[in-house]
Amino acid sequence: MFRLLLLITLTLFVTGCVSTTYESEARYASSRTMTEQNVSRCRVLEWRQVDIGAQPVRSTSYNRYGGAYNQVNQALPGPHAKTGATLGAVAGAALMKEAFGDSPYALLAGAVIGSTAGANAGNRMDMKSPSRRGIEYSVIKADGSESVITQPLGPNDRVTQAGQTCRLVKSGGVTRVLPAEHLPGTISSPKVTRIQ
Repeated sequence: MFRLLLLITLTLFVTGCVSTTYESEARYASSRTMTEQNVSRCRVLEWRQVDIGAQPVRSTSYNRYGGAYNQVNQALPGPHAKTGATLGAVAGAALMKEAFGDSPYALLAGAVIGSTAGANAGNRMDMKSPSRRGIEYSVIKADGSESVITQPLGPNDRVTQAGQTCRLVKSGGVTRVLPAEHLPGTISSPKVTRIQ
């Protein structure tokens, strides 16, 4: 029993200490290298610095009678809350098994109580997780449509200023804004190799 509790404590500690490197303007995930990405030109209307790290919220869903059944601002569980719920369920079931034997009701009660306690502890860790700097771009595309893209802001990232031309780079459901002011206005077409 002591080993199980020690394992759970160490797992929660390690998951709380792991730092993640996020993609940004100058930092790519390995899965995005050596793949073709779609590029379109746009112009930055405005930008602002933002904090990234808030818990996402559920959107309101309506039943067929028009009544809302999800709360608008109910936060989705973060990674620590999910880990805490899983580990809490295992620990709760193990403690109840130790105390009451193999009773399925005791195991279920222990899993529910442990999962709730673990999720609450993990949720507190999620709320204390540090936010990171980001940048929110409002851009206008060549067809006149507007978009807002938020991306992490790394220490070496370039910020495309309002009024400057930029590129929207899309790959695998991810869109990032890259500067384009340094690109030439005209360029010769690539050399063509013909077969004789």
